[in-house]
Amino acid sequence: MKGDEGNQIFSNLTKLQFLYFDRFFLSDCNISQWITKLVNLQCFVFEPYDVDDEDFIALMKSLSSLPNLTEFHISHLINSDTVWTLDYLSTCSNLKSLTFDNLSFAEEEFQYITSVTHLTQLKFWNSWCTDGAPYLAKLTNLKSFGNHGKVLDNKEIITTLTNLENLHLRFWTDGDINTIQTSMPHLTSITIEYAPNDNIIALTCLSRLPLIQVATAKGLMKPNVVEELQRIPNVQIVTRYDYDYQYLESYEAQFLVKV
Repeated sequence: MKGDEGNQIFSNLTKLQFLYFDRFFLSDCNISQWITKLVNLQCFVFEPYDVDDEDFIALMKSLSSLPNLTEFHISHLINSDTVWTLDYLSTCSNLKSLTFDNLSFAEEEFQYITSVTHLTQLKFWNSWCTDGAPYLAKLTNLKSFGNHGKVLDNKEIITTLTNLENLHLRFWTDGDINTIQTSMPHLTSITIEYAPNDNIIALTCLSRLPLIQVATAKGLMKPNVVEELQRIPNVQIVTRYDYDYQYLESYEAQFLVKV
């Protein structure tokens, strides 16, 4: 889709609220020229094939013209050459949720993320900057945080973002769970991803929470683990896969949820 085609198509879609931009070469479609027409856009998922820095900078600048943008998910690698463009998002006054798939920059450059001071939800999938958690303390409105990859140090997250109400951890230890119990008094729900060596019994100390979600996949969770989980109050076993749902259902797992 060339730039003129994009202008023509999207000028007629001004009521569009959700845009999933996937598997395009950004240079072929000049998205920065026509996305500003989507004044009602609320959610933008950006997963292109390839983006050069010049096109990416133009795109980020154009997002500052979207008054209703509330959620932005970006899979493009953000590095030290482009991280400053996150400043443009600070003018999106309704932006509440940011998800990053790839980050690679110095820890002090986390300040560009914290320029979006009105964020209530932040998720990281992959990152090569593991010491940025203290900078996130500036996000005083943050209520939900997802450390989906081996991104930031869990202990720093737990002891820094003490006002969180929701937390998602992919990798965790017994020590992390104990620190959550003592350092996060406002937490109402936690999602952890199960691996065979995890000590499920450690979750017992979080039984005060209204919701504990344990995510699993690929047939990892055996009957004895299901039995242990079902002894803990307020636990849900969650999976995204039909196979695992049927697998767990065969073990009569209670509180089983497919997401």
